[in-house]
Amino acid sequence: MFALGVNIITTGNHIWDNWYSRPLLTKNDSVLRPMNYPPGNPGRGFKVINIPGKFNIAVLQLQGRTYMQAIDCPFRAADTALKAFPKRPGILL
Repeated sequence: MFALGVNIITTGNHIWDNWYSRPLLTKNDSVLRPMNYPPGNPGRGFKVINIPGKFNIAVLQLQGRTYMQAIDCPFRAADTALKAFPKRPGILL
């Protein structure tokens, strides 16, 4: 998919159903897992992509908690990510 021009892939809670995904999450920072999983899980929950000469796009992956297993608050995780951006991105997804 990346060879076809995809910049980033977001996942969800089903990424954990297949443990073969762990090395992918560890090695490729363009495959995101939900950011509000507890620390120690492999992967990243957000990334800023630079579109040269145009703008930055921030992609943030969060998982809700309704009808789901207990997980960290997605709103606190989003606040943490926004504070980590060096400057406000042009687009926030």
